[in-house]
Parts: sequence; C-alpha cells; structure tokens
Amino acid sequence: MSLLTLHADIALVIISMLSIQDILCLRQVCAVLNRLTRLKAVWLSRIQSLESLPVDAQLPAHVGDYKMLDETATEYLVRRLLLASHHSALGSASGFKLWNLYLPQSITWLRLVHSRWLFVAASDDKVSKLSCWDIFEVFSGETQPVAEGFLPGRVKTGKLEVQGHEVVIALGLGPEAHSTHVVSLRKGPEGYMLVELSRIDQSTHVLMLAGDWIGCAIRGQSNLPHLVNWKDQSILLIPPPPGGLDVPGRRSVPHLITLWNGLIVIARRDILEFYDFVSSPTPTAVYKGSIAAPSPIWEVHALPSDGPAAPLRLLVLTPRGVEVFLVDPVLLPTLWNEQCPSISCASSPQDAWMYEYPWYQLSVAPSQRRAFWLSAAHGSEERYQYPHIISTKIPDVAAVEGAVSPSLQTWAPDPQLDPALWALPIVERDEVLGITVIGNHFGELAIFDLARGLPFPSILVVPQDVGIEPEVTLSPTPIELSPSPRIGPTHSMPEGEFQAAIANWSQDGIVNSQWTNEWYKDRYSARVHNWSGVVNDLGWLLENAYGFPGEVLPQAYTPIEQVFPGDPCVLLRIGDRYIVEDEDGFVHSWSHASVPTNGFVVGAADAETQTRPNAETLGAVFWQGLLLDKEEGKPPRRRWLEQRQRGASVGYWDHQAPRFL
Repeated sequence: MSLLTLHADIALVIISMLSIQDILCLRQVCAVLNRLTRLKAVWLSRIQSLESLPVDAQLPAHVGDYKMLDETATEYLVRRLLLASHHSALGSASGFKLWNLYLPQSITWLRLVHSRWLFVAASDDKVSKLSCWDIFEVFSGETQPVAEGFLPGRVKTGKLEVQGHEVVIALGLGPEAHSTHVVSLRKGPEGYMLVELSRIDQSTHVLMLAGDWIGCAIRGQSNLPHLVNWKDQSILLIPPPPGGLDVPGRRSVPHLITLWNGLIVIARRDILEFYDFVSSPTPTAVYKGSIAAPSPIWEVHALPSDGPAAPLRLLVLTPRGVEVFLVDPVLLPTLWNEQCPSISCASSPQDAWMYEYPWYQLSVAPSQRRAFWLSAAHGSEERYQYPHIISTKIPDVAAVEGAVSPSLQTWAPDPQLDPALWALPIVERDEVLGITVIGNHFGELAIFDLARGLPFPSILVVPQDVGIEPEVTLSPTPIELSPSPRIGPTHSMPEGEFQAAIANWSQDGIVNSQWTNEWYKDRYSARVHNWSGVVNDLGWLLENAYGFPGEVLPQAYTPIEQVFPGDPCVLLRIGDRYIVEDEDGFVHSWSHASVPTNGFVVGAADAETQTRPNAETLGAVFWQGLLLDKEEGKPPRRRWLEQRQRGASVGYWDHQAPRFL
C-alpha cells in the first residue's frame, strides 16, 4: 500500500516514527510528501518523544514555548535536539562543523548565552576588550563581532546572568583598573553596542552575580569578601568569622560566594561559611556558622536550588574526583563544625601518569544537569596524551550512598585543529543543542556544532534602546593599559633599561641584614624574571594555585652570600600581603598590618597551602603542549608567533621564548 493512499492522520503517524534522515529523504519524493514532512504536527510529536530518551535532551528554557513556534522553527529545533542527543548517547562528538575565529589578544574569559550570544574578553600588554558575536551570523559566514568595546584593565574574573530579557555581565578587572564593570548588550539605531551599567572602584575578583548583588573577594588591597549592589553602589562588608581572616585557609580569596535561602555562603578550600543576609532596608550580614568540607575544595559551582526546602548543592572538584556537596536546610543547625554529606559524580583516576592532579577546569552545562571538565590523565609514558574533555550527568539529590556513579563521556578534539586545548583553554558547552565553544591563551576561538549550523529558536535578550548616551557605551577605541604589563626585566637588558623595568619594585624600603634589593647586581641569581605572571612562574602560581591575585611587586631578597650555592628567598608584595617562597619551595605570608618587629623571618611564618593545586597541571600541560606543537606538530607550530602576526603585543614572547623554544 502506498503511503500516499493512506489517510493523512495515519500517514503523519508513520512519518513521525521515521528517523530524521528518512524524513528528509522522503521529502524529496514528491510535492505531497514534501508538504506532509514539513507539517508542524510531525515535529511536535518528536518533541514529546524526547522525554523518553535515556539522555538529557530536555528542551532549553530559552527557546520559549515550543507550541508557539512556526513549522520551520519547530523542525529545526527538533532536528538539532535529536542530533545532539544521538551523539550524546553514543558518547561521540564526531561529525561537528567547525568555525574558527582568531583574535590578536589572549582570551581570559568567555560565556555563551542561550547558545547564541558569545561574549569574549581578551587582552594583551596594551589593550583589553570585550566582544560579542551572534552565532547565527557566524553560521552565515560573518567573522566580525556584532559589538565590541575596550576596557581600562585586563579581565581576570567575570559572572553573567540573564535578568529578565537582558544580559548583565559583571567583570572583575586586573591591577591596571582594580574595579568591577557591569556591562550589557543593547541594540540601538545603528546596531548592537556594549553599554556600561555601573562601575565599582576598588572592588574586584568577581565570584557571584545574583540580581542587584555582586560578590567580590578583593576590596582595596585586601582579600576581603563583600557584596556590592551594582545599582546603588552600596558596599556590604562580610564580617570575618571568629579568629579573623589572617589565619591559615582565610588569607587567600575564597573559591565561591553565593546566596541561598537568605544566607551568604562562602566556600573555601576546607570549609563552608554561612552568614545571615538581609538585603533591605539596610543590608546586613551576620556570621552564622561553618561546616567542614568532606574533602578539599579545588573548584566549585553552586547549582540552582528548587526552593526553600531544597538543599544547597555544590558541584565540587576535589582530590577524590567530582562530587556534589549537600547541605539540608532542615539539618543546617546540627552541622556546625561537622562535615556535610556528598555524592560522587566521578572518581579521579588513580593511575594517571605524569600529573598528580590530572583533572581541572570544572564547569556546568546550561541545563545544569551535566558537569564537564578537562583531563590530562593518561596511564602510560609510552605516548603523551593531549588534554580531553570529560562530561557526566550530575546525580540527583536522592542518590543513595554507594550508588553507581554516572558514566563518563570523553571528547578529545584533534590536537592538530585550532584551538589548542592545552593552551589555558576556556570551554563553554551546551550538550542539549550540540554547541561547544573553546577559546585560549593564543587568541584562538572556535565554535564546534554537531548540527552543522542549523538555526534554532531563541528568546531575544537584547533590549531595544534608542536613547543610549554615547558616554555609557564601552569605548570604541583602544584604551592603553596603565600601568601596562612590564617587559622584563631580563638578564640581558642594559642597566638603564633594567632599572626602568623594575621602577615599581622595592618601594617599601626593606633593607637590613636579612634583605637587600640590588637587583641588577644579582640579576642572575635573584631570578628577576620569575614573577611577571607568565604561565607557571611564581607570580602565576601565587594567583592561580595559592589564591593571591594582584600585581606582584618584588621588595627584596636574601643576600647571595647567605644562601650560596642555593637560590635566595625573594620577598614579594601582593596587595597588602608580603609573600616569600623559601629555599624548599614553601610559600609564607604576612599581612602589611602585622609585620613582625624582628622583620621577615621566613621560618617563623605560617606556610600557605595551595587552594587549587591542579592549577599546576594547567600550567604544566601548557608548556608540554607548546613543546610538542613545535617539535611534533604537522606542520610544526609556534602559536605565539602566529598570534603576534595577528597584531598581538606580548612582550614576554618577544624577549624570553626564543631562549628555550
């Protein structure tokens, strides 16, 4: 019996049971089947079938009410969802289409909104900028951003939230500006533009954005958690717990600030701190108590709460692997100074050769149902394995102790493709719609799409604004960073150039029998190049592994004759803390306000503990990948040279890289 002889309702049922590929083939047979296969009813039935799939193919909230979509939009949405679901079920990411975008500057932050709007912050030694791409336009072949603006400092941290029908972005800038800028995307008569909604000076290191409130970890020169109302500029300093902040575990910036059930929650390496929070009429925060983390927290994300009775859920990367920490609001009063329970998502590999902490860069998919992270683990020294992406379903709260952990899915992009996944990558992944975005240190930006550019419906999150004042838009022309990151010093510099490069060092006058500051004289033994913030140098590790972000200002070093034949200890200042690495590699610190009367005696100070030791893996993978890229790449690559040819200004690569690469 011919399909064309059947009643239309029966034909639609049969067509709805076919695979997507079969439906598209059937469409080519004749005009009648072409019309039938385009009917909305065919694709609506497929949406209903998504609920029965064993993978996370739930409809994204940002597509709106799918019943209100037209026939074409409904078809495109279903085709994209089913294609992404199929690859997810197979644990495969092959078959994607790749769009490459190249920036001159290093990418330091990026976020993907509704899988359509891509916001990217990038900077080099001279400029810092924020750009926005409409991915639909990228799919059509456009490589330029729809909006771009320049900032007075490098973006170090940032949070993004869709508030109503508007994207709000809070960006924490580096030491050039030492401020937080709140930015949004608008559309005016001449197109899209980035506008500044607010600027908060002396507050930075953004860890939270929730409505009107931004959670920052640095105020002035101090690592001091606080909240800022970005609309009225009010500051709420969070009082320290008993014992103050100048104690082990609290001197560095925390991993997380979040709001939950009328409480402020601060997550540090070994502890969760809780504060009663009143937002109006007078904002107040009062310390309530602390709960011990069941295992050290290296990276953490707050998962959305289902209501006042729902537990606090924290997705955490720990030495044990990926876990979910749970805090029941009913049991909260009984947990003070106790450990909160946890559920395992994935256990860290125990046989990972080469790296002690092989997992890093934990993230949460937009669906909030899946976690993904990077892994450098490989079990053999026979052949180096490049970093790869791992994802897994986040277990439900009802998961019982000892339950089988969800299965892991792995995606290892071809290391010959751009962008390099070893080069300090930032990854955004929407597994429901099949889109992955990766940006890296060398300005390589790419969009991977399993649906190969098929459009999809998306709620508008760009307010129409015809009355934007020019002064509130981000600068359309570059703002020279001041002070710009200094080049050097290097061993080979003439003395005059050397002294100019260290003009902001040794400003605190710390010279005595234990410390000296004759940097040029001892430039070879005093390791003068080791704190500029280059990947895996001491300055970079202090920020990324120890939690002391800020400009590193060397003050003095132990006289060479006292330490020969070893390396001297170098005394640094970051913000209001003095920091030193001793001859055994341990880091010690003092607050500016509590400098001991007998001077900086290294052995008398507490040793700091790394709050994120897997940052060392991130740095080691970077240098290993750079070396292999040059020696084994086909063809060999020197990505820093490619970046410079695109217009980058990165003095480190000009002065240092040729020495060892």
